[in-house]
Amino acid sequence: MNGFEFVKVNNNPFLYGDENRTVILECSFMMMKYPVTVSQYRAFCSITGRNMPLQPNWGWIDEHPMVNVTWHDAKDFAEWLELSLPTTEEWELASRGIYGRLYPWGNDWDHSRCCNSVNGQIKSTINIGSFPSGVSPYGVHDMAGNVWEWTCSNNYTSDDLIVHGGSWFNFHENNFRNTFVNYRSPDNFYNNVGFRCILRLP
Repeated sequence: MNGFEFVKVNNNPFLYGDENRTVILECSFMMMKYPVTVSQYRAFCSITGRNMPLQPNWGWIDEHPMVNVTWHDAKDFAEWLELSLPTTEEWELASRGIYGRLYPWGNDWDHSRCCNSVNGQIKSTINIGSFPSGVSPYGVHDMAGNVWEWTCSNNYTSDDLIVHGGSWFNFHENNFRNTFVNYRSPDNFYNNVGFRCILRLP
């Protein structure tokens, strides 16, 4: 897994969802410190003989998070590395910690801590790790803003899958809350949705 940084997230009891109910996961896991980048996904395509997806309007920039990948593409990438996409519970624990933070950095909204369109100045993804003040309790970067992130959890009423985190395109603070749940079709790709992977520990 050269080129990827991971942080450990322990399966301690934590507050989950808007109702802050206590949840305990089956196991601890290692989560990618940053979303998968364009350069990392390009390497995957080169080795496996896949084509890169349609590029966004701003083009492919190596250290930007990968976008325009379907859920199936993200899953294939994860399995190529013998990893998985996180569940919504795993994603939320890594982003908010055990005490139920509203945002990765704390309970108060602060648009200066993540990549967003609050002031209309950001019109694309940006380099991963550009907002170190927005890091989660476990040291995971970009859990709010830049790109929504695919999970492997669905909404129980359709085939759509949960994405978390808000993106460069969003401006309302609710989109960036750790508990906010959005849905996307696994068959479609979006210029504001990316992903990161986890390794579940025995």
